[in-house]
Amino acid sequence: MHPFITSNKESDTTIQKNKDIWTANLVQFQQSQKRRGPVPVEECSLEEKCRMPHQMQIIGRYQFMAANIKGRKERIVEILKEVKTLWKHKLNFPHVSDQVIQAKLEKVLKTYDECVRRGKYDALNELFDITKINRQWLSTEDKQLYHLQIESKGKLGY
Repeated sequence: MHPFITSNKESDTTIQKNKDIWTANLVQFQQSQKRRGPVPVEECSLEEKCRMPHQMQIIGRYQFMAANIKGRKERIVEILKEVKTLWKHKLNFPHVSDQVIQAKLEKVLKTYDECVRRGKYDALNELFDITKINRQWLSTEDKQLYHLQIESKGKLGY
């Protein structure tokens, strides 16, 4: 007996044929990502970087995590931890609160969805900045590095 529920009107062969058609038409998640646009996948963690990430890198990391972490919220929380660690330990920049970081990540993902609809990805070339400028800096060198990265759009760093 098949594990499928058969109705009185359809035979087992018809059900099997329909099942084969449906499975052939299903798109795997990894294949559907490729259709979404020219975003390079970020395999390495964001906390390993030595510069402020671009929004495109945030999206790439988000897409790479999709293979292991299915939930949108869980991926955002994981990226939040990576970005916070980057700001604390590598860059030594004062950062904003977790809620603000999460809201900025949500905004980047919303911008990406709009870019996919339009087919233009220019809006994602901006830096992802969570620095709280009004807080006290550990040193003036850190503050100079921050302004240098903002002016060079993340091309200069350690």
